[in-house]
Amino acid sequence: MPGMNGIDITRKIRALFDADTIIIIVSAYDLSEVEDEAKAAGTNMFMPKPLFQSTVCNVLMTLTADQDDYDFMGRRILLAEDNALNREIAVELLEMVHFTVECAENSQEAVDRFEAAAPGYYDAILMDIQMPILDGYKAAEKIRRLSIPMLHKSPFSP
Repeated sequence: MPGMNGIDITRKIRALFDADTIIIIVSAYDLSEVEDEAKAAGTNMFMPKPLFQSTVCNVLMTLTADQDDYDFMGRRILLAEDNALNREIAVELLEMVHFTVECAENSQEAVDRFEAAAPGYYDAILMDIQMPILDGYKAAEKIRRLSIPMLHKSPFSP
């Protein structure tokens, strides 16, 4: 910005407002070079440009969700998603609440991974419906026909 950088603006905002005011620096430059100085000035978060949906979503979730209310530590999800961006976003969101996420790039791969896993290894499978090789509906039918017993109750069932 002409005449003032993000760190200077952060200092001015901190002089005017209390610590509850969230300051996020968005920059196309390598933020690691200024991170320590920006944090000392009062910056809460950083977002690199170009802005990706997953990055913005991650920041918004961090600001709005009390992650302690959603702790799935020790739970494993098999995510079947062929779109790389959607997969990236889903993994980010699931890992924010401490899921262990394993990915399959198509539904047949998800079926194969589930079948090869020990009973109870996966707590849930999240699957796109429109997938290459095998659609999500047919994959779900195959998985249900496997009749693999669960070793523990899913956190998603009543």
